Amino acid sequence: MSTITGPGITRSIFTLCFTGERWSGDLIRLTSGEQITYQTPLGVKIYQVTGTRIVSVNDLSPLTGSVENQLTLVTCVANRPDVRLIVTVKQAL
Repeated sequence: MSTITGPGITRSIFTLCFTGERWSGDLIRLTSGEQITYQTPLGVKIYQVTGTRIVSVNDLSPLTGSVENQLTLVTCVANRPDVRLIVTVKQAL
């Protein structure tokens, strides 16, 4: 099991697939520069929010690979089935 924590967030997860509106309330409050902690059985990593944006539900570009050590968090937006919230975080040094 893995855990992500940050300002106002503590969630246990089993994969890096974040789905459902339960995340949108937490993730939408994150701003650039804030840190989140990603904890797995193999250790803890700290990530810093590098950006947030809203994209069309049909826009798959946020899922493309990156050479950076980053996570891309994707979730629904409450009452907006046509869009998704994208939060990108880069591993802090």
